[in-house]
Amino acid sequence: MTAWLLLLLTLGCAWLCYDASRLKAPLRDEHPNTREGNSRMVVEGVYAPFGLGVLGWIFLLMTILLGVLTVRDFLD
Repeated sequence: MTAWLLLLLTLGCAWLCYDASRLKAPLRDEHPNTREGNSRMVVEGVYAPFGLGVLGWIFLLMTILLGVLTVRDFLD
C-alpha cells in the first residue's frame, strides 16, 4: 500500500514540476491589470533569472526523491 501511495505522490510531483516549468513562457502585455497578468509579471520578474524557476527545481528534486523511495519500496 505504501509503494502505491508513493507512486501517486511521485506522479503528482512530476506533473507539478511540468506545470511549474511552463511558467517561463514569454509574458504578453495583453491584460496587465488583471490578477492573472499581475501574478505572471511577478513570476517572470522573480523566477525568470533562475532558468527553470524555483518552484520547478523544488518539484524536480521532490520528484527524484519520491521516485527513488518508490523504487526502493517496490523492490522490498
